[in-house]
Amino acid sequence: MNPDRPESSSADDIQHETSVGEASGHIEGSGSQDATMSDAEASSHGEYIKRLLVERTENYDIPQLERLYTRIMKGIFETKDKGFEDGPRYSILRFLVKFAEDAANF
Repeated sequence: MNPDRPESSSADDIQHETSVGEASGHIEGSGSQDATMSDAEASSHGEYIKRLLVERTENYDIPQLERLYTRIMKGIFETKDKGFEDGPRYSILRFLVKFAEDAANF
């Protein structure tokens, strides 16, 4: 258990289970998608990621948010260094969805 992370309630766990299924449709379900992503699709993914991050960091203070930001940016740079197999926008959004869905990151 992460001492910086507030304890989650069973309602949070239910919401996370719902979110995981939702994300599968968001990113993973679009495997046959072209390398280019429309602005509407990117916006939809962005809103989903934003909602997850806001829900999970609701009780964070500034130092916790700074550490989280550092880990997210490190992951984005690592994704960028690996190269973009299916375009930069899609690769970065996929990383962000996986990061936001993983409760261990919070």
